[in-house]
Amino acid sequence: MIKNYFLGFLALVCMTLTMASCQSTEHETDDNVQRVSLNLHVAQFEQVPFDQAVAASRATDVSQVCSHLCFAIYDMRNKLVESVTQNVGDPTFGQVSLSLNAGSYRVVVLAHSSSIKLNLSNPENIGFGDDVTDTFYDGEVIKVDNENVNRDIQLRRVVTKFELVTTDNVPTKANYVSMSYKGGMGCAFDAVKGVGVNAAKGISKNLTADEIGKPITIALYAFPLSEEETTTEIMVSFKNIKIDFDKSRTFSNVPVQRNVITRYTGNFFSNAAFAVSMTSIDEWGNRDVNF
Repeated sequence: MIKNYFLGFLALVCMTLTMASCQSTEHETDDNVQRVSLNLHVAQFEQVPFDQAVAASRATDVSQVCSHLCFAIYDMRNKLVESVTQNVGDPTFGQVSLSLNAGSYRVVVLAHSSSIKLNLSNPENIGFGDDVTDTFYDGEVIKVDNENVNRDIQLRRVVTKFELVTTDNVPTKANYVSMSYKGGMGCAFDAVKGVGVNAAKGISKNLTADEIGKPITIALYAFPLSEEETTTEIMVSFKNIKIDFDKSRTFSNVPVQRNVITRYTGNFFSNAAFAVSMTSIDEWGNRDVNF
């Protein structure tokens, strides 16, 4: 009888080990789902940069246009799956290889020079705060099957630029300047729709000694809320709070359009009329309006 009990116990042990072995094998199979490489390479820009100090072209090296590249991969529910941020000088700047499960993904690439560390968790609201710079973008849905995918990325500019150019001198009393706007554009970007998010912001800075007592040019970048031309209201103030100096002007119905510079030129401090110039990077066409 003892022998029979022993044989029964031994059979039970063997059965338990067999079941455990099967369970372990199934778990390992789940953990070893085939991964596929998605290889991205920033190939070219739709347009040359606004800053013509760099003689750029459609073949411009990405490092001459921006300081940072953000690659973000989302599932089809817009949940962030993977992200990589590169800085100019990185050995692989402009190209990245990601390992993904087979499926469809929204791929977003942003090229910019902002000092802001972008929060990429929500592709429909990527905030740049008060440091929007010349920014380029590509967003597309890519299907990853059982073979590696290689994709050249072509970026397009997604900002507009407003420039205030004074032809008279900044008063010696001024030591601070701010520029803000209402409507038509924002400081956040919707990478799903490819347009700005209605989040008004602006820029502000202390004036340097080299900027006081002479004409000045101030630039503001923002993301248009639409691909169609619209308008905004821009407020510009030169101040010195310590001595109660404030010279401000508001410009209404300022044209806003992606990839277009709107430049207001004139005597800011004497309330004289301004000349308005709109320049498209595509055609370098000008449209001047006096008011």
